Amino acid sequence: MDGQHSWRRVAALGATAALVVTGGGAAAWAATGGGDGPTAQADAASHVVISEAYLSGGSANAPYTTKFVELYNPTGSAVDVDGWSVQYRPATGTGASTSTVALTGSIAAGGHYLVAGGSNGATGEALPTPDASGVALNPSGSTGTLVLASTADKLTLPTGSVTGSAATAAHVVDLVGYGTSNTYEGHPVTGLPGNTTPSSLQRAGDGATDTDDNAADLTVGSTVTPQNTGDDTTPTDPGTPDPGTDATIAEVQGTTDTSPYVGKTVTTRGVVTAAYPTGGYNGLYIQTPGTGGDVDLATHHASDGLFVYSSAAAAALKPGQYVEVTGTVSEYSGLTELSATTWTVLDDAVPAVKPATVAFPSTDAQRESLEGMLVAPTGHYVVADNYDTNYYGSFLLAAGDKPFVQPTQVGRPGAPRRRPRSPTGPRAASCSTTVRRPTSRRPPTRASRSRTSRAASRRASEPRSPSRPR
Repeated sequence: MDGQHSWRRVAALGATAALVVTGGGAAAWAATGGGDGPTAQADAASHVVISEAYLSGGSANAPYTTKFVELYNPTGSAVDVDGWSVQYRPATGTGASTSTVALTGSIAAGGHYLVAGGSNGATGEALPTPDASGVALNPSGSTGTLVLASTADKLTLPTGSVTGSAATAAHVVDLVGYGTSNTYEGHPVTGLPGNTTPSSLQRAGDGATDTDDNAADLTVGSTVTPQNTGDDTTPTDPGTPDPGTDATIAEVQGTTDTSPYVGKTVTTRGVVTAAYPTGGYNGLYIQTPGTGGDVDLATHHASDGLFVYSSAAAAALKPGQYVEVTGTVSEYSGLTELSATTWTVLDDAVPAVKPATVAFPSTDAQRESLEGMLVAPTGHYVVADNYDTNYYGSFLLAAGDKPFVQPTQVGRPGAPRRRPRSPTGPRAASCSTTVRRPTSRRPPTRASRSRTSRAASRRASEPRSPSRPR
């Protein structure tokens, strides 16, 4: 039999996409006799397999920036992969693969081969040097089909289980169907839990188990371990992330509207004051223990509260817990936030956080100094706008006992300009604020927070709340 038509497998991963590796090199199995192809062993693969698939590279909390597919050669001989390719087809696809990465070189006996793909963002470390790469290979994190093929041509695979002679005829060396993919081996494996939860699809038996059933051969693992041809013995584990600089929340916030730590990794500590694991807000607030209470805005220049962006942390942590958080500092639409990579609940006994009892902060600097903190406003306020309440759980307040009015409510179009009222009056833009319960950044994606930004721009002339993301 032609070496290119060797025993090939298709592993189903439990999602809705398909990845394929193809090529025109040597067979990836050890021949055991006559017939159309080798007989698979009960558990151990006799050919190159997809041993790990990491499909959320660059997302929030991601350990690595780039997605990858790792191959493993469980045989006793090196396998030439020149002319092969790794391919991907969406979960519901019935035509040719939508993207491929060509392979070159060989995989040593018992060795690995790392194929890098696209990315969802900038979070995470760089991969070990990949053996092949292509940004067009950008599989879905939840469902699809990955294929290792013995040809560089895009494959058009049948749907359903693709094993045995069907795989051989299709030039499939190995296949993994995951999530709700229509193409798999035996049964699809469960897809990944979400882009913001560090995990990958991993083959059992140290990457060598192959029973022609993706659901049985692969599982979701929480430790991502990319290995290339230069690392064939010890998996590469990012281990404990760099703790970066130790800083208080006030130091992270700084005394201006931009953190002095933007782009840097920091570790800070605080008491959880609010957590929003659902609704699309995807994060929580922490505040320095013992802060709040009677705050003098004339001397209080840096906020003691901070937004932590991580849906996983928001689901795991509860208000009242004292935690240590490590992550990267950034500014999102004017909000200083920490994209968490690790967090730990601390046992230390600490003073409780108190809401800051303050009159309406009249300047941008005063409002900035309260960003992310618990606030108990003093004085009178009136609801001036509830347009966003059903969308984002937010409403607009005006300081005083009267709502804002439209210009045409106090003067007809074309009438002589009237003298502005006192800053304490209902038309004074400086006396407005927005109280926002941060229930959503336009769920389910973080990118949807642009809706909030648009709503904010609609009120650009009005001051922003000290207690909500801006």
